[in-house]
Amino acid sequence: RDSSTSIRTNNLIEWARRKIIVEQAYAAGAQDIERVGREFGADYIVSGACMPFPNLEKIYQDVMYREDCIYRILSK
Repeated sequence: RDSSTSIRTNNLIEWARRKIIVEQAYAAGAQDIERVGREFGADYIVSGACMPFPNLEKIYQDVMYREDCIYRILSK
């Protein structure tokens, strides 16, 4: 019983840590977002604002508002 609580707590702490890192990367710009995505082993990046990512493939852009984009992280 205690172990499941500690596992959930550890997961929540890790989620909060990563959330802060991702928010800082979005504030810093495209290069940091890409770096953090690779660091976390992500396959895709979802962005509420489309921006140029030189090493990422844009696979989706919202057709109505043209703001939301999804990018695939290409292997280097």
